[in-house]
Amino acid sequence: MGLSIFKKASKIHAAKCNKATDIRVAIESFEKLQDIKLRLENATEEELIELNDEIEIWKNNIPIITDREINS
Repeated sequence: MGLSIFKKASKIHAAKCNKATDIRVAIESFEKLQDIKLRLENATEEELIELNDEIEIWKNNIPIITDREINS
């Protein structure tokens, strides 16, 4: 589950960078991805579920990323 969460987060990061109109958005996205990566290393099953929920919230923050964008 951890690898699929990281792949999803990586796709969201790439899409956010693609949509970014300001370098700060891309930097914030990169920092978020790094945080996720670190938290995944020793995450329990419960923490993975919480992290997945957090990623969904991040995905829906501006710039908003749709499921279609990360699943194509």
